[in-house]
Amino acid sequence: MNIFNISLKVLNILLTLLMLSGCGVKLSKFRSDDDILGIFRTNKSEITAIMKKCKSFNNLIESKDSTREVFLHCKIYPETLKNIQTQRVYQGYKDMINSKIFNGSTILFKMEEAEELIGVDMFVEEKGFVFSETPIKDKLIEKGSLDRLIGTELFKKTRKIREEWRFKQIEPNWYIYYRQYYGGLQD
Repeated sequence: MNIFNISLKVLNILLTLLMLSGCGVKLSKFRSDDDILGIFRTNKSEITAIMKKCKSFNNLIESKDSTREVFLHCKIYPETLKNIQTQRVYQGYKDMINSKIFNGSTILFKMEEAEELIGVDMFVEEKGFVFSETPIKDKLIEKGSLDRLIGTELFKKTRKIREEWRFKQIEPNWYIYYRQYYGGLQD
């Protein structure tokens, strides 16, 4: 083995370790706002049908994941979710939501989620689109993309602030959303 091959192997090992350690940089890969908008527009009729079905459900179930405080999980067939490239659909109600952001009925379509363990807490990012019966006015970005927020902590972890939302309007009452929060042992 010559010195070049040894150096190349050492460099590969160092790059692998650097990527595994993260060095404080999150490598979350989410669909871009444009990709989500394309999926939304292509599947709008199916999305609207899912939304209506979710609103009429008598069998909404309490979520067992991070959205449990605010939303109920809508039982939708996995094949249907796969068709619209969505992981889960949730419904929130005004009386369930203690929030300045959401008022009235809300349907959330979670497309993607990434988690990173930080100490005893899990730092979670998610992205998708949401229907809000009442227009969202808080945390709305007018220009640019939500893509620039991915991997950047929007808040410092404190006992008071453990969650942040941002929205980009795509149609009246429809938004692409980006959410990050801490979940874990301290919740």
